[in-house]
Amino acid sequence: MRTSKRKSRHLGVLALLLCIFTVLSTLTACGKKDPSGGAQTTPTSENGSLTDTEPSTAPSNERDDLNKSYDFDRNYVILSRSSTAYEFESTSSVSGDVVASAVFSRNAAVEDRTNVTIKIIKLAGDWESSVGDGSRGGNNQFEAAVRSDTMTGYSSYDLVATHSGYFANLAVEGLGLDLNSLDGVNLTKRWWSEAYYNECNYRGAIYMMIGDLAYTLYDYMEVVFFNETKADALGIDDLYDLALSGEWTYFKLKEYAALVNSDPNAGDTREYGLLANCDAARAIGNALEANFLVKNSDGTRFYPENMNQTALTRLDDFAAFVNEAHVFYPKSWGDEATTETPMFSEGRALFYMQTLGRSMVLKTEMADSYGVLPFPKWDETQLEYHTAPKDSVTSIMIPANVEDPYSTGIVTELLSMYGYEKITSAYYEKVLKYQAFNNPKCIQTLEIIKNSANISFQ
Repeated sequence: MRTSKRKSRHLGVLALLLCIFTVLSTLTACGKKDPSGGAQTTPTSENGSLTDTEPSTAPSNERDDLNKSYDFDRNYVILSRSSTAYEFESTSSVSGDVVASAVFSRNAAVEDRTNVTIKIIKLAGDWESSVGDGSRGGNNQFEAAVRSDTMTGYSSYDLVATHSGYFANLAVEGLGLDLNSLDGVNLTKRWWSEAYYNECNYRGAIYMMIGDLAYTLYDYMEVVFFNETKADALGIDDLYDLALSGEWTYFKLKEYAALVNSDPNAGDTREYGLLANCDAARAIGNALEANFLVKNSDGTRFYPENMNQTALTRLDDFAAFVNEAHVFYPKSWGDEATTETPMFSEGRALFYMQTLGRSMVLKTEMADSYGVLPFPKWDETQLEYHTAPKDSVTSIMIPANVEDPYSTGIVTELLSMYGYEKITSAYYEKVLKYQAFNNPKCIQTLEIIKNSANISFQ
């Protein structure tokens, strides 16, 4: 039987897990549900169309169905949080950064095809904690700017892009257009997120979306890094094979993490089986299908008074796991990466739950060979892996009072389509071409991560 002190620690971490679950999002996948109202129409010259596209042999969900050119002759304005404006803005095609160059190339292609000029307005939009005044956290300045803009005749912006966690507040207030209602926007395409659509649509309508027009979709994806050198030394079989065979489970994670001798007296040289953190705790609940938020048939959701037994069992198990001696789990909302990334880089951990973008730091600092895995299944009876980005991933919305919904829809679709074609490939080339990420099995594993991306409103 657990002691009262041990039980208290479990409940404390479980309470933290319940508090920090929030809107999660997802990566692109194919085989998307056909959204209501998303059928394409053939534009006419009075709507700005000049010529039709030629037939394409690409798969239907990757096919460019829009016209070759449009003559909209106007500015297309994006309101972006300042910290991630780089997703939309780049001033040079020869910046030395392949992703920044790809952003420039994407924008130039869209501008040339539609005769628009893309303008970026930056506004502070990072998450702000509640301050004891009844506020729920978010970013009051950014939210207020969007709300006040909806009171004007026409919106000052064509697209609003910011932190998905609080952005949902604006969407449910009715400040955005149903993207399915816009000519040109086709949410069945690969450059939009299938799982996000399936989770976030309300009776077929979708007011906020995730897609390849903003590459935090990939940068913020939660993954499990592993130290390949240390795994070999511990006699652990090929972890890539385990993931590719569908046998990478939570219980395998626990088993292998326990092989690391975490000496509490080792000080700054202490090793750990797993480095976890708050954002990882969000992702693990989704990965283990510990679902406690009930979705009604009409699309509304509610938290039941009592958590279902499956979710309770799995979250309680994880709460106990992160209290074990061989697991390092910061109990604060600080930037755990500044603590844990150096530990992993120094070879002091077998597994590290962190975002894919963190690999850019590991690339320059880590001597050991390392790789990447999806978040594990609960057990082998679970059919699929589930992976998700941090809640701070960029979501987009088209204001309800946008002046020209038609041209706005066309440009938005092209931003995501060309983002998929130009930026996503550049991002993966930049992030993946080094160390163990050159392993062909790793590339297959990354496909699993991309295709198993999931979202939960928890």
